[in-house]
Amino acid sequence: MGWRGGSGLLRVAVLSLMPTAYLPAQVFSLWDKARHALAFTALTTLGLLASPPPALARGHRHGPDFFPSKAPVPVSALLCLVVAISDGDTLTARCGTPGAYQQVKVRIAAIDAPERRQAFGQRARQHLAQLCFRQRATLHILYHDAYGRAVANVRCGTTDAASAQVGAGMAWVYTPYASEHPHLVRLQQQARASGRGLWAQPRPQAPWSYRQRHQR
Repeated sequence: MGWRGGSGLLRVAVLSLMPTAYLPAQVFSLWDKARHALAFTALTTLGLLASPPPALARGHRHGPDFFPSKAPVPVSALLCLVVAISDGDTLTARCGTPGAYQQVKVRIAAIDAPERRQAFGQRARQHLAQLCFRQRATLHILYHDAYGRAVANVRCGTTDAASAQVGAGMAWVYTPYASEHPHLVRLQQQARASGRGLWAQPRPQAPWSYRQRHQR
């Protein structure tokens, strides 16, 4: 591109970022959105802006491959009280302030505990209850699953619930997420080598295999 063309684009970029206080209120809102897009296009073409706009930088692209199948939530900590234990990887917490409490069903992220009727299912539930029941818990919610549960990193008191369950041999590291949690993989290897919990069985069965065999 020649300098003449570049100068024209630069003028477009500068003009599009100029104040527009003199515009009527109804027009200003539309113009304000349009002028930023126009400025970005001009500056990118000139090579003066290398980074993509914030929306694209976060992966918000159009097309089916970029719409998350899970419902993401802001990464923030919730301080809660654990009021129920469903099984070795699921609990219910009461979160919020007095008078505005909310019950949250929580699936502990990255692990999969034996089902209730599966070997070690009840022991896994009891172990999680000893760790978390009636304890203050910190939840870092990652997303909500297809059942509406909040999938979260859970810390009961000062103990990470996922690490405690896996380290005691009361849960498996969920295979699809193993590469994202190498510390859990190490804990599972140690529990297996020591024969702790479910690893004391000659042929322990992964919960996902159990569910496939016992689907109704």
